[in-house]
Amino acid sequence: MGTYPDGHIYASPDGLRWHLAFDSSQTFVRSFCAFKGHLYAATSKGSGGMVLRSRNGLRWERVFEAKDPNFYCLQ
Repeated sequence: MGTYPDGHIYASPDGLRWHLAFDSSQTFVRSFCAFKGHLYAATSKGSGGMVLRSRNGLRWERVFEAKDPNFYCLQ
């Protein structure tokens, strides 16, 4: 799950108890998408956006960054 206005990504082992998994340093976490064994997250803020990737939803790495802050979805 992602948040606004903090750009945090939360994880849950059971869908009831949630904990902070990652602070993206962005304003929005707009979208998630599973692809080839990874979970991707699209994030944005006024100065640019990022696409993050994780194998387990807990450890995230940046895979793309751009000045365009309008990442709304991943397909």
